[in-house]
Amino acid sequence: MTNTKNECRIAFELFMGNAFSYPTSPLDKHDDGTYSDIAAQNYWEAFQAGWETSRDITKGSTPKFTAEIEITDIAGGYPQTMVAFGKVFNDSKKRFADGVEIITSPVQNSKTYKTDGYITTQNSIYKIREPIK
Repeated sequence: MTNTKNECRIAFELFMGNAFSYPTSPLDKHDDGTYSDIAAQNYWEAFQAGWETSRDITKGSTPKFTAEIEITDIAGGYPQTMVAFGKVFNDSKKRFADGVEIITSPVQNSKTYKTDGYITTQNSIYKIREPIK
């Protein structure tokens, strides 16, 4: 995901400079808009996912989710290490067949996922699905 919206990119570069004291040179970009520094590009991907989700929630619309997840367990005590275990359904990226059990990458909205109704990770937004009884 490479968001070409200037507002998001400006906010990201300010965040990287202010919050992380990231030097300007790793924020140099290739012609396609991706960052030349791998770590900066990874941060950019994660930032965009959070940006889009928060914008959608603020606007009152539902975020665009990449799959649904039926959570079976949550592990990890710290926000940076919390992961979700669950069965995935309706994966728009076609990575998983319906009902396949996965472990997510670290959950970015670990403090608010219950009220959000979504789990946001670096590359995905999972809509939390209730188990069918």
